[in-house]
Amino acid sequence: MNNIQESAFLFLIFFIPLFLILFFLLLFFYSILLDSVFLFYSS
Repeated sequence: MNNIQESAFLFLIFFIPLFLILFFLLLFFYSILLDSVFLFYSS
């Protein structure tokens, strides 16, 4: 039982930063996409 908890804890340690990095990359590309669309429509 302890081994399963330890592996789950390690999984969380690796998964949460990876999820945050993916989320910020998605946000970054989405803002670039919105800026390009806004510039396209404003011109």
